[in-house]
Amino acid sequence: MDLKIIIALIIVVIGYVYYTYFSKPSDLSIVGDDKTMILFYRPGCPYCEKIQPEWEKFMIMASKKYTNNNNGNSLKIVSVNTQEKSPLSEKYNVSGVPYIIKEHNGISTAYSGDRTAQSIFNFMISN
Repeated sequence: MDLKIIIALIIVVIGYVYYTYFSKPSDLSIVGDDKTMILFYRPGCPYCEKIQPEWEKFMIMASKKYTNNNNGNSLKIVSVNTQEKSPLSEKYNVSGVPYIIKEHNGISTAYSGDRTAQSIFNFMISN
């Protein structure tokens, strides 16, 4: 495996762990002009636990795409624990989990497809 890909994967995993376990977003600055994929989840939710491995596979797929592309696009991947009060949960009126949103240039789109890494990836790259 290419060193560049390995480093990107490590960064994605560290970012995921940080946002999942340590980040407490106090504002909506996470969402900006960059494409942002957000997973809303609740610890102990069986559906959230089931989607978690697919979300991790999706992050690896996304990191490979954005690491190998040099056109200046960037992607943010965020996981939000809905048990903790979050402006993001309020902004998107999250009432059930797991819930996935794609935000890009001020337009948010809720995901309603299969809960597989490939389907989530296809949703991310769609316009």
